[in-house]
Amino acid sequence: MASIGPHSLGLKQLKAVLLVGETGSVTRASAILSRSQSAITKAVTQVEKNLGVSLFDRTGSGMLPTAHGRILLRRLQIAAREFDRARAAYKNMVEHPDRDSNLPLFRMEVSNQRLAAFIALHECRDAKRAADSLGVTAQSIYRSLHELQEQLGVALFERTSVGILDATPFSRILLTHVKVAFAEITHAVEELDSIDDVPRGRVRIGTLPPTKTIIPKAINRVLLKHPQLQLSVRDGDFPALESALRAGDLDMIVGTRYASSDYPDVIFLPLMEAPFYVFAREGHPLAKLETVTPAQLSECTWITPPAYTPQRKWLERFLIERGRGLPPDCIDTNSFEVMSSVVTGSDRLGLAPLLELERPEVRTQVVLLPVSELIDQHDETIPGTLHVMIRAHTTLSPAAKAFYQSLMNVARETDTRQGDGVSLPRSAPARILPLR
Repeated sequence: MASIGPHSLGLKQLKAVLLVGETGSVTRASAILSRSQSAITKAVTQVEKNLGVSLFDRTGSGMLPTAHGRILLRRLQIAAREFDRARAAYKNMVEHPDRDSNLPLFRMEVSNQRLAAFIALHECRDAKRAADSLGVTAQSIYRSLHELQEQLGVALFERTSVGILDATPFSRILLTHVKVAFAEITHAVEELDSIDDVPRGRVRIGTLPPTKTIIPKAINRVLLKHPQLQLSVRDGDFPALESALRAGDLDMIVGTRYASSDYPDVIFLPLMEAPFYVFAREGHPLAKLETVTPAQLSECTWITPPAYTPQRKWLERFLIERGRGLPPDCIDTNSFEVMSSVVTGSDRLGLAPLLELERPEVRTQVVLLPVSELIDQHDETIPGTLHVMIRAHTTLSPAAKAFYQSLMNVARETDTRQGDGVSLPRSAPARILPLR
């Protein structure tokens, strides 16, 4: 099958394929879409030509999807649902609730070029830069935007005082649904290209602490087995990565789940335990003690994960409930490299996962503090389970499945190694999550 991009497949043509597959008939699809039968036949034939596969068996009893056709139809149904969800959001947000919402955009009766201009405006926030990114003129961008806004009867962008374009609330919602729909079409192309059981395509991974030990191992392992895969890795904080996942810009996020996170559009798959420890530099005054109390922890200076993370919130609550608290000069960072460098060069304490602390370049420079009150606090442990987060209502592409399996294998091996004991020096384990 020829490898092509999803934007080479017109939405109007794909909608014709979807209706033929769902009705089993060119005639019935023609009646639903109010297009001629010849136009429907031409659309199906063009998609088959672009993909280089046969999507239907033409029989006397109708159009029967082939194995390739079933793959494409499953993804197209998900994409169509995204446009339906955009329609529902539109009905809830427009000023005139009686306005007809059965618009061409929501029926997938819109050109790819118009939606590409819409996405580019979101990313660039300037018509000239959006035009340059697509290789078209700024006038073409403005024309596409004007036509979309005229059709919807709502503004999609507003110009700010500094001259850049700011998306309206509905525009941001529409963007998410459009991008997820195109992501499904991308996965369809990759799945068709992988039908010979050789996964192909790109995997886009978002990473949160503490994954910098297992992610590189999983990448190297999957590429050793499947060198044809393309992978991209993006670091960030949870809110930004979660938004990117829901918008179809990422295939998965690997990291610690936020305790308060409850998103119906995201599935959380447990990966492994990643216990957090209080640590200090070798030779730190507290490292000489048999037991470190909450009072002594509160008197120290700290560098911890950011204030919005569940680990930091747990630590603050642990100390406050014992009449203490973190000092006001606490530094926060989402970079373990910064945290470990600050700790090893000062008397500050840190809070980090064992996965990071056991790095060879770190383990000889730090010790785990003997904080006895943190041992086996099963009823109030710091959230430390690593999860793989994926979008609900879909399935991973073959390429993403291959990486996920590699990640699971690495996590299983790492979890087994941790269960054999912690090699970092310590008087007593400052254990926040039990080692298994």
